[in-house]
Amino acid sequence: MSGPAGMFREMTAHLGRLFGSAMRHQVDSVVHPTARRIENNPARLEATSRAGADAFARAARDDGSPPRPHLEQNSPRSSSHSARPTIRGVLRTKDRDDAQLRLHLTRMLADGDYGKCQLKLLEASYAPVYRGGRRARQRAGFKFSAAVHDENGSRIGRIERKIYTDSHGRIVVNNSYMALVETATGKGYGKSVTSGLENIYRRNNVHRMELRATKRGGYAWAQADYRLNPRASLREESLSPTPAHLMDAVDYSPSIGDRINAIYDSASSYDKALLDSMRDRFNGPANDCPSPQELANLSGTNPRLGETMMTGATWHGVKIL
Repeated sequence: MSGPAGMFREMTAHLGRLFGSAMRHQVDSVVHPTARRIENNPARLEATSRAGADAFARAARDDGSPPRPHLEQNSPRSSSHSARPTIRGVLRTKDRDDAQLRLHLTRMLADGDYGKCQLKLLEASYAPVYRGGRRARQRAGFKFSAAVHDENGSRIGRIERKIYTDSHGRIVVNNSYMALVETATGKGYGKSVTSGLENIYRRNNVHRMELRATKRGGYAWAQADYRLNPRASLREESLSPTPAHLMDAVDYSPSIGDRINAIYDSASSYDKALLDSMRDRFNGPANDCPSPQELANLSGTNPRLGETMMTGATWHGVKIL
């Protein structure tokens, strides 16, 4: 006997002998004469035991070949699968290497199901992440961008995300940017991308997603069931009319309150009453404040009153996962 193969065959032969011995004790009174001759011939017993053990081992494999060594579980394929990075692991690593980060995110994005879309990583880097709002706060984290491709492989958009942990150690994803080319809007590509990413976030125990909705996103993100960010400063910035001295700023974006004011004068009496009731609730208890989706679905004399109001509105949203 030499090497692992010899040891394996000796072991299985020994098991065969033990099995045969046990069976003989159980059925000794009904053993066939041929079996008696094998029992009384040690050489034939050895060969029979070895053949039975080998057949048993081959039967354990679908292809009939000898069993694979136990070390297969440490093969590159299985080890690479078990070593797939998590978002928390990427955030906690002390070796903040951008090249390694890009490798991890490429694998992570490849695990997503984006319907008829594909996401291909463009850039990724470790960098301070600033929370939204006029009172920005810096957090350690990373950011990445990815190209959106349609079912034909054509590039139709781009996304950017920032990821960090909050003061309670919970993972936060900031949807900092998403845009599709004009010809790709309204075809479900945006929903496919966001749904696929949300599933990745859930698998990675992300606590929430945050964003600053603006332009078309004012309406689209409302219909995606994002709620107003409860942080007092962000909630006020989302709902209150912008002070006059800030409206001339280059980066001015109208709040929901600004959008109500913009459409109010041209609205019917009935629609004005609806808009007034929404504004009254802005100033009431927080749990009675209308959600962005409720505002977007507002319908009166103008059946698309809410869509008109929320398209172009800038507001800070959050979605708990």
